[in-house]
Amino acid sequence: AVEGAIKDARDAAVAAGTEGDVVLYEGPVRDLCPLAPNNVNTMAAAALAGHTLGFDKTVAKLVSNSSLSAHIITIDVEGPVRADG
Repeated sequence: AVEGAIKDARDAAVAAGTEGDVVLYEGPVRDLCPLAPNNVNTMAAAALAGHTLGFDKTVAKLVSNSSLSAHIITIDVEGPVRADG
């Protein structure tokens, strides 16, 4: 379930018959967790794994697409290459 502005954006996209991807949220994982508690486990795990980033610097993007019938998770990791590989 999603709450607040995310729910409103999703409902508006559905009511308008919007096709394709609709970005419902993009920003820090910390701010997303209370708004979409059933959709953030993977994002929260990424925030914990990226311990130098944490919940405030790990960026989450929640996308809705009415043509999909499955929950799809994509993780992109970016950062500098460490000297030790």
